[in-house]
Amino acid sequence: MKASKKDVPVIVLDIGGTNFRSSIFTREKGLTKKPLKVPTPNFINNPNLDIETLQKLLINMIVETITNYRRVNPKLTLIGLSFGAPITSDGVVNQASTIWGNKGKDFPLRKSLSKLLPGVRILIANDITAAAERYASMKEHRNVDYFAVIAVSSGIGSKIYDVKNRSVILDSRSVGGEMGHVKVDYRLKAPICDCGGRGHLGALSSGRAVERMAISEANKNPGDFAKSLLYSLAKKPEAINNRLLVKAIKAGDKFCLRILDRATFPLACAIAHISGGIGVDKFIIDGGFALNCGDMYLESLRASLSKTDFYSREKAEIPTLVELGINDDSDCLIGIGLLTQNKYAKDA
Repeated sequence: MKASKKDVPVIVLDIGGTNFRSSIFTREKGLTKKPLKVPTPNFINNPNLDIETLQKLLINMIVETITNYRRVNPKLTLIGLSFGAPITSDGVVNQASTIWGNKGKDFPLRKSLSKLLPGVRILIANDITAAAERYASMKEHRNVDYFAVIAVSSGIGSKIYDVKNRSVILDSRSVGGEMGHVKVDYRLKAPICDCGGRGHLGALSSGRAVERMAISEANKNPGDFAKSLLYSLAKKPEAINNRLLVKAIKAGDKFCLRILDRATFPLACAIAHISGGIGVDKFIIDGGFALNCGDMYLESLRASLSKTDFYSREKAEIPTLVELGINDDSDCLIGIGLLTQNKYAKDA
């Protein structure tokens, strides 16, 4: 990244449904501190906390993290915060379902932080919006009209980036790319999404969905489970988690790969809809679950893509529509750093 007069250091935070990351960003050096990573205080890990307490817990963690960085360098006054939820232009969280479940809607995050952090300027953006900014800064992604970033992690999130106009596509409410909350399964007993709705894409194709699916399958088919590598790792269905699933998937465990194929097919259908409906011809697959599964995830998704139809595309072209993002835990941190500098650094 080339340094410029606007290269003011930014405290960057990325708050997802599972992990809370932070670092310092400059254009010249990228992340100048090794990202710190701790668990996000979410509704799954804290089932007995009411929503107000859960929100306060997160706010305190954000403030403490920023204060610690500023204690070392008081000149750090720009804050970039990537958040795993739809965010309005004035920093209101629409609904953070992977963090707060189906409660805590329309939370004034920026206003709450500004009261506790005087003397700083804060930019808050959706995490996939931030990730898209990182990929947009790379030359290899400037030769298309639109590209999409799809995060497969605690939930499913996406953003479509308009390369010509250098911005993500959002409406006036800052909504766009919420494919994880689109209903794709209309069965009465379809899986329940973290937001409370049934049959949403996130309930079928996210990392949490795969984990739940694996636990259910192990209980329904104990014989197949007993023959799997996952069994040797977990021993019992209730001990299954994504860390063990990723390990088994990367080792080629057939029991887990069948589950993964079930999870990637609804996502493949959604990609086909976006490709035909808008004309997106590059999909960057991001997010902790997909990236940690690596090539096995990409192989499964490409196989699922081959089972659906793409308007006006040759069969050989379809697998090339999707590629894996960069697995360095830094997409959102770097992207929110770029966005924050673009908005504030000229006045710093």
